[in-house]
Formats: sequence, C-alpha cells, structure tokens
Amino acid sequence: MRHFFIILLFLIILITNIYAYETNIGISIDLSTIDAIWNNSLYTRIRFETNLTKELALVIPFTYCYDFKTRYSLLSMSFDIYYHPLIYGPFIGLSIYNFIWLFSNELIKPLLFSSSELTIGYTWFFYKDLFIEPSLIIRNPCNAYKDFKEIQKYFSKYSKLRFQLLFGYSFKKLNIGG
Repeated sequence: MRHFFIILLFLIILITNIYAYETNIGISIDLSTIDAIWNNSLYTRIRFETNLTKELALVIPFTYCYDFKTRYSLLSMSFDIYYHPLIYGPFIGLSIYNFIWLFSNELIKPLLFSSSELTIGYTWFFYKDLFIEPSLIIRNPCNAYKDFKEIQKYFSKYSKLRFQLLFGYSFKKLNIGG
C-alpha cells in the first residue's frame, strides 16, 4: 500500500507539472543494449523526463533486464531528481525511490526490492531537440540496501556500475495549460 501512495504522489507531481505553462518533456531510450550479444543478458531502459525548474528535472526511468542463462527477468521503475548546474551539459541524478521486481517461471510470486541509484552524465543536444546522453549509473552507492545483494543472487548481470548511452527527443516549451 505504501508503494501505491508513493507512485500516486509522484504521478500527481508529474501531471501538475505537465499542465504548467511552458514545460519541457523528454523521452529517451538506451542504445547500449547492444551488449546483449556478448553479455548473455538483455538490458534496456526507457526514460521520461520533465523539468521542474531550469536546473531540476523529474526523471522516471523504466528498466527491463532478462538473463538468458537463468531465465530471470527484472523490471525496475524509479523516480529520480536530476540536477543540471549549467542547464545543459553535465548533470547528476539521484533516485528518490526505486522499485525493483524480480520474476521468473520458477518464482511463485514476483519479488519486490528497493534500491537507490546515482547517475552522472553529460547531455549533448544536436539537430534541434534530439540529444545523446552518455552516463554512468552507480547502484546502491552507499551500500545501504541489503536487497541489492539479494537481487544479484538471482540476477548476476545486475551490476553495481552500468554505462548507458541514451538517445532521445525533448519536446521544448509545450504550452499545454494556461
């Protein structure tokens, strides 16, 4: 029940921000899924983003992982705050709340875990509103969550460090409300 209220709170923040005057909304997908060829696991991420201020953004990434050897799947959704000190370019992000569901045919019911992520990267805009964003994700940076070791028992490819290369589009200055 607590998870439901946290998701509801962030969705209310997102929806009210979308209906604010002149908001920026972006969507991106992880291009580094190519490593599935040599890694025996599929890792893909899609991310939605909306600016709260010029420097702060609310980011909601969805991650799906599949291990071809163990046949376990992992689905993750988090609410992140990204800080862009120069408005564009370098950024640092921190997950406020991260849900991780682990499931397979062998598990009776999906396992639910919590964790945190720290993201450091750089955003390059080109050709109007398209962007490329290389970044490094550090999972469980303070080792505060014991669930992380539990996740790695089931899903060995879910490492502490992950490089991602996002490609996306930013819908600039949507005038939805007011």
